[in-house]
Amino acid sequence: MIAIAGCEFHPNYVGAGVDASPADASTLTADARDASRPDAGIACPPGWFTTSGSTSHYQVFNSDATWHASERACEALQLAGGAMPHLLVIDNLDEALALVGAPGVGLFDYWTGMVQPIGQSAKDGGWRWITGGAASSPPWRAGAPDDGTILPFEDDTEQFAAVDHVFGLDDRPGDQALRRICECDGVGLDSALAVPP
Repeated sequence: MIAIAGCEFHPNYVGAGVDASPADASTLTADARDASRPDAGIACPPGWFTTSGSTSHYQVFNSDATWHASERACEALQLAGGAMPHLLVIDNLDEALALVGAPGVGLFDYWTGMVQPIGQSAKDGGWRWITGGAASSPPWRAGAPDDGTILPFEDDTEQFAAVDHVFGLDDRPGDQALRRICECDGVGLDSALAVPP
């Protein structure tokens, strides 16, 4: 880790902002992005960090909200003409492992952009990322998905996935209040799975 005049920079990350203000980000335009960034073609809010080997940008928000409120908050950070941020979509194990030590990520549970369509009867079937891809072989924690059969506070309406503090996925009810990690990667949302207004 490198410290410069009170700022910390980790050699595996570019940028290290945590809890950017959506109001501030909404006033920026796609032209405000730094053209020297390796992904200059993707207009993401400034100050978000990347992980080594990834073109996605991430921002950690340490305020709790429901799944729907968290997804809407990520989408509200879209720059004019820029890519639509969304809840974290874990493309592979390397991405998940890189985020474990990312700036601002602590021992908390965070919402992801993985959902199970309404009406899906098999607790481990039909999971999809909000960007449209099937969630094939997601890194579930031991015993998950359980659709509310293990922990006493679970209620059989667990159609949203959260990543827990050891970066294993767990199915949760959408009205639970958790922190969020927003991702900006230039991938659009699946209109069938996008959060309604």
